[in-house]
Amino acid sequence: MDDSSAITPAFLTRAEAARLLGVPARTLESWRLERTGPPWLKLGRHVKYDREEVLAWARSSAVARPKLPAGEAGQLQVTKLAAGKSRARARMRS
Repeated sequence: MDDSSAITPAFLTRAEAARLLGVPARTLESWRLERTGPPWLKLGRHVKYDREEVLAWARSSAVARPKLPAGEAGQLQVTKLAAGKSRARARMRS
């Protein structure tokens, strides 16, 4: 009986890590070259990603939009249009 199929890999390939993050593999490669992505390690000539470190990096990189209290407007965006007109937009929670 082969037990190798029951092993869950601790280290992911670039394709597996990209799939875990939901981004293209090329994006993950760009992040690695720019040193802005999740931590990686080199095993011989193979680049690997620790599954737990990838998830921790993703959680620490998450940016949440602050919630607005009901009835309060968020940041106001004003755009100047032609003929001296303007357009204003605001996010509001009702």
